[in-house]
Amino acid sequence: MAGDHYRYLAEIFKTTKPEYTKKGQEAYVKAKEMVTKYLPTTHPLRLGLMLNYSVYEHEIKQNKELACKVAKEAFDAAIRDLESVDERCATRLYKDEALIMQLLRDNLHLWTANGNMEDMDDSDDERRATPSKQAQAPQ
Repeated sequence: MAGDHYRYLAEIFKTTKPEYTKKGQEAYVKAKEMVTKYLPTTHPLRLGLMLNYSVYEHEIKQNKELACKVAKEAFDAAIRDLESVDERCATRLYKDEALIMQLLRDNLHLWTANGNMEDMDDSDDERRATPSKQAQAPQ
């Protein structure tokens, strides 16, 4: 949440307070390290953090390549590990996971619509959709 907080401040005070961009980066990197270490790839909190971190990189840092990399790695890892999710947890968390994964996928399509990112053609992926606007995890 600290990363999101600083992302919003960086959007508002982009030219007058650049320290918010730095603090946002630090918060997202620290949170990413923690969720990578402690949460499974399919956990909604991990997916939501990666979604918001990718939006931060794209919108605040203007680092479109890293934004796509973060989103794609999170999406691909979750897809790969979906089969191993405990059945009891799967039904309870599936809706959250599916929503956030769709938002990740939508952003990837939006961000790469004019670019030519490699490995974006997953034509057999049921989660493919035409994005209407940039998505981020619900707060």
